[in-house]
Amino acid sequence: MNILFISSLYPAYEGHSRKEITYALHYIVKHWVKEHNVIVIRPYFVPQRNKTKYEEYFILDGVKIYNIPVLRIPKTKIYISYSEVINKVQNLNYHPDFVIAHHSSSFLWAYKLAKKFNSKFVSGLHQSDLHLNFFDQFFYKKSFKNSYKIVCRSQSVKARLIEIFPEYQDKIVVGNSGIPKQIIEPISFFKEKANSWNNKHEIHFLTACTFHKLKNIDVNLLALSSLKNYNWKYTIIGDGKERDNLDKLVRDLSLQDRVNFVGWKSREEVYEYMKNSDVFIMVSAPETFGMAYLEAMAKANIVVGAKGWGIDGIVKNGENGFLVTPRNVPELTSIIQTLLEMRYNVASRIIYKTWDTVNNYTEEKVSMEYLRNILAAATND
Repeated sequence: MNILFISSLYPAYEGHSRKEITYALHYIVKHWVKEHNVIVIRPYFVPQRNKTKYEEYFILDGVKIYNIPVLRIPKTKIYISYSEVINKVQNLNYHPDFVIAHHSSSFLWAYKLAKKFNSKFVSGLHQSDLHLNFFDQFFYKKSFKNSYKIVCRSQSVKARLIEIFPEYQDKIVVGNSGIPKQIIEPISFFKEKANSWNNKHEIHFLTACTFHKLKNIDVNLLALSSLKNYNWKYTIIGDGKERDNLDKLVRDLSLQDRVNFVGWKSREEVYEYMKNSDVFIMVSAPETFGMAYLEAMAKANIVVGAKGWGIDGIVKNGENGFLVTPRNVPELTSIIQTLLEMRYNVASRIIYKTWDTVNNYTEEKVSMEYLRNILAAATND
C-alpha cells in the first residue's frame, strides 16, 4: 500500500528539537513503513516569517521525508500553488493509494492532490483545528465531504467534531498516540508501587509541562494549598512564560517548603521523576491528547486529567485515574483529598488498571489501529 502522509506537524530535520516540534505523528507513521510504502511531505508555507531553509529530503527511522514549499496567502488557509508537491510526487513515480493530511492548513490542496492521483483522501484533526470561524466552517465542510475518513487525534476531539458536524459522524474515527513499549515498567514495579500505598506517610505529586496558562498549574497549587494538614510534596518539571506568576503564587500561598520547581529535564530524567512520584496531575484544557499522561501511567502513577479533554476516554474517572472539570478548584481539591486519604486496596486497584490501560496504548498498537481503521473500510468498499 502506498501512503502519502502530509503534515506541517512533523520534524523538519533529524534531531529537530522537541521543544520546537511534536514527534507524535512521526511515532505513528514510523511503524507503517514496516509493511507499506510511505512518503511524508512536510509542507512549509511561503512566504514565511523566518527565512528558514530546510534540506529537501532526509530519512528518520526509515521514513522518507520531503520538505516542500507551498505558496499561500499569509495568515489564511488559502493556498495559491502546491505545484512543487505535485512535481515531487510525479518525479518519484509514486502513485498513492491514500493521501492522509493532518492539520487543517493542508486539507484543501491535499484533497486536490488525492483527486489528481485518484487516491482516497483522509483528513486528520487536532484540537487546534477546532477553533473555527465562519470561513473555516465552510472550508471544513468542503474538505470533510470529500474525505474518505476523518481521523481525530483523541476521543475529546471526536466528540467536539461530531457536535459541529454531525452529518459526518459515520466517517469519523479516533487515531490516538502511544508510547514506546520499552518505557513501560514491568508488572513487578507496579506491584511495588501499589504496595507503597499501604500506610503511606507522604504523597508525591508531579507535573511535567511547558508553563502555559492552559496547563492550569495555578489551579493545582490553589487546590493543594487548602490541604496543608496532609503530608504531600509537589514537584513541577518544566519552564515557560508563566514561571514568574507561579513562583509568586507559591510564595503567596506559603508553599515554598512543599513545592519544588526543577526546570527542564531530559526525557530520561522525567521518567526517573515519574518512577518516584505517586500522582501525576495535569488538568490541561484545551488539549488534544498529552503524551505525558501515558508516560506517567507507564511509571505506575495515578493520573489526574481534565474532563472532556486530552486523556478523557483513555482515563475513566475513578477506574484507572481521575478526571476533573478544568479550573474547578473545589472539584480538584476534593479529588486530591480523596487521593491523600486513599486506602491501599483502592490505590492498588487503580494502579493495576493503569497497567492494563497503558499496555493497550503502545506506539505500535495505536499506529496499527489507526491504519486498520482506514484499511478495513477500504476493504469493505
